[in-house]
Amino acid sequence: MITAYGSILIFTSNQANLLLNTPYPPFGVITSSIRGLSSYLLLVGIYSAAVSVSEDSKLRQSIRSFAIKESRLLDSIGMAQMEQQI
Repeated sequence: MITAYGSILIFTSNQANLLLNTPYPPFGVITSSIRGLSSYLLLVGIYSAAVSVSEDSKLRQSIRSFAIKESRLLDSIGMAQMEQQI
């Protein structure tokens, strides 16, 4: 959730380039000042996710099994597309 909030804030603060040129209302200054906080939230969220994954072996195993399942799905889709082209 922390990473999601950081991503949303970074996206909105990057859109302020057009707002900085307008003198009133000063929304560009506010959104530009949020960049530091949003970057901090994004990095803290990624760091806490990495720490939680490194401490929980069941979580690592479920992520690994999910990745294997997804790769099988992509493999079957790719094989079907290849057979259709042949």
